[in-house]
Amino acid sequence: QVRAAPSTSLEMPDLSGWFAEPPQSASLFTVDACMFWVTSNLCDLGFLARRLKGNKDLGDSVCWDKVPKREYNVPFMNMSLDLGFNLIPTDADFEHDEYLTCQEHRLTQEELDASCPMFGHYPEGMWGLPDWLFSFGEAPEEGSETYNGVLQCNAKIGVPENAHLDYSNLFPYADNMDLMETPEWNAQATKMLFDEVFGLD
Repeated sequence: QVRAAPSTSLEMPDLSGWFAEPPQSASLFTVDACMFWVTSNLCDLGFLARRLKGNKDLGDSVCWDKVPKREYNVPFMNMSLDLGFNLIPTDADFEHDEYLTCQEHRLTQEELDASCPMFGHYPEGMWGLPDWLFSFGEAPEEGSETYNGVLQCNAKIGVPENAHLDYSNLFPYADNMDLMETPEWNAQATKMLFDEVFGLD
């Protein structure tokens, strides 16, 4: 449904009931800080992906399911998480020839530094972090196609109203993005994950 829609469409179909069932449902859990980042930057990431894709014609294929995935196992509390990227990128992290299967342009360190982590939506020093630790990104030029498109997209999904941190809800579910109904087993699964992370079991 998404691939069949026009590239300018802001409509997103609801996730089917298949996503609400184990084991695939476990992939829809995430900490609220990640939901805050994704919600804040979802539209910017879409425009970045479009720029990197360039004129690459993928037809009706997904493409990225054919690209080998690198693994980065990062320790987090009692677990090890495969984030799919390095927290502190090195030169080697930009050497992804395999990505050119699905996109025309490389992601350069210059573009990453100019965009991440917040695409200019928030000021430097956010969360009490020193200014030198992260670049909080640069907003696109006011009035540009990207600038206007991001604002339109953000208004559609309710940013910044829906982009917030709430540490009382450690594992928000995909229904926070209004893509599906909350499964009945959500509360118990959330407690199990909470106990596992904090070693309470």
